[in-house]
Amino acid sequence: MVVCTGAFTHVSALNTYLSEMNANFDKDIYIIATEACTGEGAAISPPKKGVDLGNWNRGTQYSEDVIGDLNCGAVSWVDWNMVLDIDGGPNHANNTCDAPIVVDFDKQMYYKQPMYYMLAHVTRFLRPGSIRVQVQRSDNSTNQIDSNVWVVAGIDATNLASPNRTVLVILNSDGTYSQSLKIVDPRFGYTLLTLPPHSIQTLLWDVQI
Repeated sequence: MVVCTGAFTHVSALNTYLSEMNANFDKDIYIIATEACTGEGAAISPPKKGVDLGNWNRGTQYSEDVIGDLNCGAVSWVDWNMVLDIDGGPNHANNTCDAPIVVDFDKQMYYKQPMYYMLAHVTRFLRPGSIRVQVQRSDNSTNQIDSNVWVVAGIDATNLASPNRTVLVILNSDGTYSQSLKIVDPRFGYTLLTLPPHSIQTLLWDVQI
């Protein structure tokens, strides 16, 4: 008898595919997104293959991918290369990429890339045992995000409830202009915030679940 306890998907898997997997699998089968990276090619991660220090768009790619995978049922997200050298290696096939941390051995320096800080918005606050709350998108004029999270176009969001009785909302803006939002929890009130273009923000508040 073959027993399947989990499935692993490549980073290139579409979110629609992940959603179908999550819908068709038994609820005790987990999905893990693997081999995530940027800089694998100029067409996919402009402007070039390999390391591009300070490239904010690559950080946005990370946050979009993490949020998208979580919203589609993934329980974990695995980076392919957390640390690489300044040339995007080492790699036996010269398949250079970018990484959250880049080391320049000649200068004895390391660089924390935008991907590093994007990941911190998830890894610092999202704890094991958290559950995802349904995200609903709305294009209404109020730009309101309630505790079941409505999201205006151009913003990626995921809403999670953690076992330590907190609610976590991660917002990523991939737009070219700032957007004003209102996040409401009817039990406690609301907050107003502005998302700058190409930015990520994390909100965390205590709640009795």
